[in-house]
Amino acid sequence: MTPQKLLSVLVGLLVLMNVALMVTLMDGRGDRPPPPGRGGEPPPLRQTIEGTLGFDADQRAQFDESRRRYQDGLRDLDRRRRSLIESYFATATPDLDARAQLLEVEAAKIDLTSTHFREIREIATEQQLARFPEVLDAALRVMLGGPGGPGEPGRGPPRRGGADGESREGGPPGGGRRGGRPPR
Repeated sequence: MTPQKLLSVLVGLLVLMNVALMVTLMDGRGDRPPPPGRGGEPPPLRQTIEGTLGFDADQRAQFDESRRRYQDGLRDLDRRRRSLIESYFATATPDLDARAQLLEVEAAKIDLTSTHFREIREIATEQQLARFPEVLDAALRVMLGGPGGPGEPGRGPPRRGGADGESREGGPPGGGRRGGRPPR
């Protein structure tokens, strides 16, 4: 094989390797977030509740029914909230009646959530109730933000029995941003 032919073959191989590398890099597989429950993301709250309490098939069916009612109620309240917010901001002067109704919707959401957790307690056995505080902690992280929940990491509720902001999980002291800077 002549040196010129060998050089042509090597250049061709290098071009093919470059194309393969570019296709691999441009494919975007590395940019995708891991699926829920794997790769560092916590599992959905439903799985956390069922797994922590160890529900049997009958309890799981009761829990699913309670969860379905809870989600339907939240969906209805969220629709009402959206409508009230649109009404509140529709005019130059805020609609104080809509504001009062918004507060009622938020109170109804809290009541609905409380009822849902009371139903979960009723489903659980005495042994399962011993682990119920873990379920509440996970639910609060999801609802209020923090590790594994919406919002900024470390901005969840204080640990039980802790004193003010110094006991917040995973965040700077006081639960705020470093140096007391306001959010952007």
